[in-house]
Amino acid sequence: MRRELALGLLRPLPGREWAVRRTFHWALAGGGLAGLARAFYDYANRRRPTAAS
Repeated sequence: MRRELALGLLRPLPGREWAVRRTFHWALAGGGLAGLARAFYDYANRRRPTAAS
């Protein structure tokens, strides 16, 4: 990417910060989660992104 920037093939976009919103939903087994799978699920749900303003 540095090369492309230096050659003028790419340029940064000015303006607002860009954000990637989560676009998936969890598909959980009927019995729920346990262990590492549950820990990751809890971790991901505690860090939900906020809408960019």
